[in-house]
Amino acid sequence: MKFEDYKEWVMSRVNTENAKLCETFVNEKEPVGHNTRLALAAMGLAGETGEVVDLLKKVLFHGKPLDVALRDKLILEMGDVLWYYALLAYLIDVPLEEIMRRNVVKLMERDGKGGEKFHTART
Repeated sequence: MKFEDYKEWVMSRVNTENAKLCETFVNEKEPVGHNTRLALAAMGLAGETGEVVDLLKKVLFHGKPLDVALRDKLILEMGDVLWYYALLAYLIDVPLEEIMRRNVVKLMERDGKGGEKFHTART
């Protein structure tokens, strides 16, 4: 699945949720402002990232084995992180591929390795 396809799926899922919060979250005609939508996306991203960190904390500091069951939990939580990430990208109107490209450029420039070939795409 491509990132943009995933982002579109996320938005279709949010748009069809029965929960009033999800309807309000995306529906521009509702009284919830864009900043509220951004805050909710960011808080969701932080919260789900915290769940990933908590699982890894159990491995690193509490001796829990990184077995198949824990790996599966990590994958599910990472999916939730990706969901909020895609939602935030939608709200700021940026393709996920653009985020990846700019990150590569930033890291290559930081490492002194250029990144010029990635500058040719949209900036």
